Amino acid sequence: VKGNASITELDVSGNNLEDSGLRLIAAGIADSNLCHNTTLRRLSVADNGISPDGALTLSLALKVRAVRVVNIDVSANPLYDTGITHMFDAVFMGTPFVSVCVADCQFGLPGVVKMAEAVAVSETLKVLDVSNRYKDEVGAYALGNKIDEMGSQVLADAIGDSHSVTMLDISGNTIGPKGAAALLERLLPANVYTEIPNPERGFMGVVNDWNDRETMRQRGSKGCLRSLKLRDCSLGSEAAQAIAKELGRNPALLGLDLCQSGVG
Repeated sequence: VKGNASITELDVSGNNLEDSGLRLIAAGIADSNLCHNTTLRRLSVADNGISPDGALTLSLALKVRAVRVVNIDVSANPLYDTGITHMFDAVFMGTPFVSVCVADCQFGLPGVVKMAEAVAVSETLKVLDVSNRYKDEVGAYALGNKIDEMGSQVLADAIGDSHSVTMLDISGNTIGPKGAAALLERLLPANVYTEIPNPERGFMGVVNDWNDRETMRQRGSKGCLRSLKLRDCSLGSEAAQAIAKELGRNPALLGLDLCQSGVG
């Protein structure tokens, strides 16, 4: 990676790199001799046994101003709350990530709080994946994230402050109906328009406004989510009613995943 002026995507998932291997990757991205990789945009180091110490090493490399990675996947690594804090410190410090995947990283509320602090101030983050994907032999997410009702509400508040995140995947977390309701409030609402749009701009003008975070903030939107994944979140009938209400008023919604969430 070091010195390569053409590579834009690097996927080394599932190679058992551990922290020692990750240090080599990080050194290739940014080193002390100012030989930084400025072309890499997508980096996946998923499922490599990376610890919180490894997350710190990677975060330091990604904070270097010349580095231009905008899509990062560190899923299925035991980062815990400390590692998540390190990764999102890069977001908090202004690293212009567009997509961050921290699925199955074994963090709980403390990690969510630090994540939320970073998300709230990000002006670039569009896609956030905090889901759980891998079940053990008894069908539980034993090595997954532990985002509960309170955690989802904290995250929802941060998404509302940011007006940047448009897609959230929180599948496989026990967020409960109240957690789901908090996230539903952050969906981009079409009813921010109280009058017929200017005919000269037409519907595409409205769509462009939907995609502009500052316009939506000024119009009173509580968030800009357009895709929400709640797969296997054990929501129940209470959440189903809130979801039905949202579907009835929101033509801006692009995607809603409710598979195996108990809303039937």
